[in-house]
Amino acid sequence: MKNHGLNKSLVAGGLALSSLLGLGFAARPAQAATLAELNQKVDSLVATNQKNYQDVARAMNALTEVQQEFRLIKGQLDSSQYIMKESDRVYQDLDQRVSALEDKIGQLHNLLKDINVKLSGAPEAPKAPGAAVNPAELQEFQSLLNVANARDYRNAASGFMGFLRKYPKSEYAGGAQYWVAESFYSLGDYAKAISEFQALSEKYPQHPRVKEGVYKQGMSFMKLNKNAEAKLFFQKVIATYPNSAEAFQAKGRLTRLEELEHKSPALALGAGSEPKAPPRPPSTGEPVYKPIMKPNPMPRAPLPPPPGGQPTT
Repeated sequence: MKNHGLNKSLVAGGLALSSLLGLGFAARPAQAATLAELNQKVDSLVATNQKNYQDVARAMNALTEVQQEFRLIKGQLDSSQYIMKESDRVYQDLDQRVSALEDKIGQLHNLLKDINVKLSGAPEAPKAPGAAVNPAELQEFQSLLNVANARDYRNAASGFMGFLRKYPKSEYAGGAQYWVAESFYSLGDYAKAISEFQALSEKYPQHPRVKEGVYKQGMSFMKLNKNAEAKLFFQKVIATYPNSAEAFQAKGRLTRLEELEHKSPALALGAGSEPKAPPRPPSTGEPVYKPIMKPNPMPRAPLPPPPGGQPTT
């Protein structure tokens, strides 16, 4: 009986062990499938990560190229700005040099004319019949010329104005009026110079330096950034005195003003000025307006209008 019971126990244990082994073998295929799926996901993530790294690397390279191009363009822009600035500086320097040469040509022309007049023995201006030169008058005029030649323009202007009050009918009155205007021009008081040169044209129209006065009226307007008015006076010099040194200088000035207009219309009009209507053509005769004259030796008068134009404010 005991053997029979033992056999039953062994049989039962064997069955249980077989069941456990069967369950183990049945679980292995499912676990293997899960592991394979996980491996695939990991491989996919790795591949995606590598692609992302490659995309980032390409983007970084592109950014580096853009930065290099930006630096190159910036360098070219800086270089262009420098070249433009340098070109403007060179242009202004050349303009000043040409202006100085033109002024010297005009001075030499006038000097040669004065020498020719002296050599020919002809007077600078016609004298009244029977008029005698006052030695004191001549000496005072020569003394004031020495002051002007010493570039003491303030005292020269004051002195020549006093000379005109003292000797209003002097044969040197035209020359004195010229030096009053020239002194103010040299002092940089261009508004006053315009007025005094105008007085020279109106009171002494036959004086040989009237054409120089008209030219310097144009120069004075140009210095005041009133280029439209300046052009009128330059055109008048060319039309009225076509063979003079002043006409040659005026042509050069007109050419540069036209270049400025093409380069920068705002600059040609003058800094801060409003665009103006086209000016009327200059008259061929002398202007008919009168400058404001004051007894003060160093007065300031308003600008006279351009030939044929309206008063300038």
